[in-house]
Amino acid sequence: MKGLTTFLVFAGLALVAAAPATAAPRACSKSVIKDKIRHQDLLTQAQIDEGGIDAVICADLTGDGRAEGLFTVGSGGTQGDQAYGVLKGGPRNGAGGIVMWLGRPGIAIARRGSTSYEIAYPRFAAGDAGCCPSAYRIWRYVWRGGPIFAHASSATISSLPSRFRGG
Repeated sequence: MKGLTTFLVFAGLALVAAAPATAAPRACSKSVIKDKIRHQDLLTQAQIDEGGIDAVICADLTGDGRAEGLFTVGSGGTQGDQAYGVLKGGPRNGAGGIVMWLGRPGIAIARRGSTSYEIAYPRFAAGDAGCCPSAYRIWRYVWRGGPIFAHASSATISSLPSRFRGG
């Protein structure tokens, strides 16, 4: 009997070890983000292929228990990322539509709080190269329960903090 119990315990442990990990939310998948951008006619396939999806931050930005994908799209050139967006999470780790989109060269993203994020917008002075802005302006976006994110601006800073991705 002891041998059978030991066998059953080890067999149970093997099943637990072999259980698949929970799948990542589809709203955070680069391939799903690319498809949504294309299907919502935000960029052409050639533009998506040139720069690709650069940074993705997976977080519940709306407070509904579903992960959203906060992402940037690369430019394929020296100006860094050319756009950012938020892909709404759906039921059962699915994906909804892109609920926020803005195209602007050189932007970077950071998670701020449970339902907020920040975007760093480059500020170019006369004579700045396209790759190298003199300063950044940080804007905070907060989910307010609808399809629009409210925002507030903070000070202009001379260098991008390390918490930012993309740019």
